[in-house]
Amino acid sequence: MSENEADHDDAQFPSYPSVTQKLRCLDIFSGCGGLSHGLHESGVAESKWAVEIFRPAAEAYKLNNPECTVFGDDCNLLLRRAIEGTTHNEKGQRIPAQGEVDLMCGGPPCQGFSQMNRFTNREYSQFKNSLVATYLSYCDFYRPRFFILENVRNFASFKKGMVLKLCLATLIKLGYQATFAILQAGQFGVAQTRRRVIILAAAPGESLPLFPEPRHVFPATTGSLSVQIDEVRYTSNVRWTESAPFRTCTVRDTMSDLPRIRNGADKSEISYKGEARSNFQKKI
Repeated sequence: MSENEADHDDAQFPSYPSVTQKLRCLDIFSGCGGLSHGLHESGVAESKWAVEIFRPAAEAYKLNNPECTVFGDDCNLLLRRAIEGTTHNEKGQRIPAQGEVDLMCGGPPCQGFSQMNRFTNREYSQFKNSLVATYLSYCDFYRPRFFILENVRNFASFKKGMVLKLCLATLIKLGYQATFAILQAGQFGVAQTRRRVIILAAAPGESLPLFPEPRHVFPATTGSLSVQIDEVRYTSNVRWTESAPFRTCTVRDTMSDLPRIRNGADKSEISYKGEARSNFQKKI
């Protein structure tokens, strides 16, 4: 082991009990809960705390997770309070303490990395990008057992991979095992192409999870799932690159049971007037 690899301080990690209980999850930039919902469905985690400054999204998260403490605070301010030892925010909500967070998940705002944004050099985008550093600071303070960061595909190649390399270097410096991959949501039952960068990290002594194998076939023409950084091209650990157990999920699968909305319609609610026609429709 090199000196750099041994630089991290294992003593800063809490001593976690080896139990099979659900992981206590802190969801940063939670939105209405799309990222953490999959963790709930898998049975591995339960959301105990969430941070979302946009009020309508925070209210939706609370409706979907009534037992969760949802903070409407600015994430930087909340972290500063936690570091200073403040136990409650101005609303009387208890701030999680070190050693309580098992899993941290979040998708820092991606406007600065998205190819749809033509103004990535403007001050607003630079500020949004800085929230990646805030998210890593949360990880540094709480030292969760597992860490997940999700962002748009361009996050991996932004500024020649500088931001991605910074994230991985920071996690490794903190003592984490870390990996990343580009996943295609269409391969997991979504009726559209949606590539996302996923960074996974695990604390010392934990098993670093593998990325899931695709469940649905999906056209490879929707974009590469590999990324070249410097002179090396990186791909995920998945083996099913050209096949999968289930066929592609289509727009017909997702929307064919919806009633037609004719010209002049003014009802805010319309009956389905029929049974679900696909497995996707039955599920939702």
